[in-house]
Amino acid sequence: EKFTVGDSTSPVTITDEELKGSYGMVTDRQGNLYVADYGHSSIRKYYPNSTFATIIKSMGTGQESSYRDITIDRDGYLYVLDERNRRVEKLNPQGTVVLSFPVSSMSFGISAAPDGNIYIAAWDRIEKYTNTGTLLATWGKSGIADGEFDDLRDIAVDSAGNVYVADLGNCRIQKFSNTGTFLTKWGGDVVSD
Repeated sequence: EKFTVGDSTSPVTITDEELKGSYGMVTDRQGNLYVADYGHSSIRKYYPNSTFATIIKSMGTGQESSYRDITIDRDGYLYVLDERNRRVEKLNPQGTVVLSFPVSSMSFGISAAPDGNIYIAAWDRIEKYTNTGTLLATWGKSGIADGEFDDLRDIAVDSAGNVYVADLGNCRIQKFSNTGTFLTKWGGDVVSD
């Protein structure tokens, strides 16, 4: 499939092969699709009912970054997880960075909650932040018991504020309250080598 980047007066056609490692994506209320392009260290915005896309954020030549995941809050701000630099960048819908804050470890997933808080799936724990980057809570540790993790890969928050994490190493999904109380799990049949 082909997409066109830029505006209608100077389009540049790209193919799927030119998206390198697009791990995270999210849609806004208008139906625009934002893609975290890990390999190109950029955020791409695809418009509904159009063949046009725009790169709204790019690290630029020679700058190391790795946009791993992306989420959007209730006010339309984007939060981009920069895995390599261990930080979150908060962007307005045009792609301008309005805030940047560090996360404590290598992280793979990010999700905005209905109350405005931001959740991060780090390797072996969940981190909860305000939308201005203040760390509110962490929970979890390495292991196989309920509430323990082995290589968290993604995170989601439902409309009631419950938190779901993809616990890759333990082959399961775990569900928590927004305060970190373990609620339930699915899967968990760990396959050994």
